Amino acid sequence: MGYDLQSMPAHFNPTGSATVVVIPSAGDETPTWTLTGTRGTPPYSHSGSGMEPLSNMDPDTYTLTWDPLPQWHSPDPAVDVQFVPHEGTIMFSGVYTPWQGSVEIVPQPEGLEAPWTLDGASGTHEEGVGYALLEDLGMDTYTLTWGEMEYWFSPDPDVETRTLDTAGGTIVFTGAYHTAIPTDITVTDVPNDQGRHVRIEWSGCEFDQPGSTLHITGYEIYRRQDAYKGAYYEPPKVVTGRPSNADKLDGWDFIGTVPAHGDAVYQYVALTLCDWTEEADCPTTFFMRVTTDDNFVYYDSPEFSGSSIDNLVPGVPKSLLISYNADANVLSWDEPGDPDVAYFKIYRAEWDGGDPPAFPGGDAYALEAGLGWTDPLVAKTAWDWYYFVTAVDFNGNESEPTGAADTALSGVNDPSLPQRVVLHPVYPNPFNPSTTIRFELPEPASVRLEIYDVSGRRIRVLREGEAYVPGRYDVIWDGRSEDGAIAAAGVYFGRLRAAGMEMTRRMTLLK
Repeated sequence: MGYDLQSMPAHFNPTGSATVVVIPSAGDETPTWTLTGTRGTPPYSHSGSGMEPLSNMDPDTYTLTWDPLPQWHSPDPAVDVQFVPHEGTIMFSGVYTPWQGSVEIVPQPEGLEAPWTLDGASGTHEEGVGYALLEDLGMDTYTLTWGEMEYWFSPDPDVETRTLDTAGGTIVFTGAYHTAIPTDITVTDVPNDQGRHVRIEWSGCEFDQPGSTLHITGYEIYRRQDAYKGAYYEPPKVVTGRPSNADKLDGWDFIGTVPAHGDAVYQYVALTLCDWTEEADCPTTFFMRVTTDDNFVYYDSPEFSGSSIDNLVPGVPKSLLISYNADANVLSWDEPGDPDVAYFKIYRAEWDGGDPPAFPGGDAYALEAGLGWTDPLVAKTAWDWYYFVTAVDFNGNESEPTGAADTALSGVNDPSLPQRVVLHPVYPNPFNPSTTIRFELPEPASVRLEIYDVSGRRIRVLREGEAYVPGRYDVIWDGRSEDGAIAAAGVYFGRLRAAGMEMTRRMTLLK
């Protein structure tokens, strides 16, 4: 049963047996408070701290006022009014919440993973890298220390102190790092070439502009030597205003300099050590040195790598000649004219003697480094096969196959005899010390076979008007001149005259 004190006479003052419990909550803190009543002379008043039960309380309307607590938000409401009846228990509960704010850490330029350490005077310690927003921090004085980064100048100052002194506020630490190294170096393949070239592009560094306190003079490019390709290698260390170590560039080749002129974009086409292939990537590694007007002050970038690609396939081998014979088929062809042909693939397809069959694809029947190949005809006879030849470069690019338009056949009427005068490419070529000159005659003829140098001077007569019957012949030149001396290294030409025909083949003698 409750009481309506307002309706009671002023002299009514029954003795109560109620209990009032004050329960503050503020972590490890002990808040203070004051409880007051409305009746009595003077009215009831009691101050306390922390949790406290008050017994034998008279019926009355009591007001609990929570005292402020430094760096804490007072309970909501800060003043609580409740009616206390004749008996029972009434609780005044108040929850204090700590004052909290945020610390925002902003390294520049944007996205830079700069290390930092945050310390508070009351013991807070945080570490991190890059941008951070630390929330729910207490009111305190905080010190931010920017860490060192290779290739970057630390902010000035690199230690700052700020105070978080307002509820719900945010303090911001901003640190501007500076670098003499371009931060956007890219390496891309040079398109539509035979490989071995990449384009290195970058923006001018921060100090490459008029009026800069650091006078940039150029960008040097270094390439890691082939011996270290694909292996771990300790990169050069950044140098800031001091001489380098004596062995700093061991394992690196200087390949070029681009002068600094305050341009927004720079580029340099560099030679690579190898090319990317479908089987494996083969990157070439570089680093950049930014030079200043002081020879002993320069700044070295981290390593960066890129791969070149041979974008061009070889041309089709030229002048394929297929000589069908009773015991073996002999193929010869000319170079397609590309500078990077490594070898040739020979393919066979079954042939009924009519139109040439389609290119079979798949695995090649044979591989050949030279310009000729002989099929020993182990399984079938001469006319059971038709042949295709492709050229393959050093990076595995394969040409289109030879077709009917590229191919000449001999032995059509009689597989044992040639059908025309033919001077085949010499083999091997280049050669040292000797090479074989092969020719074919369809009819009896006198043969003159001579060797000339690039100036047109005849240096050797291998055959001088001898009579030959129809057939196929091999003549070896031992690389000597008419007087028996060893010919100098260089380019020579073999000239065949027979049956009213004159033909020439180029050959290279190596030393």
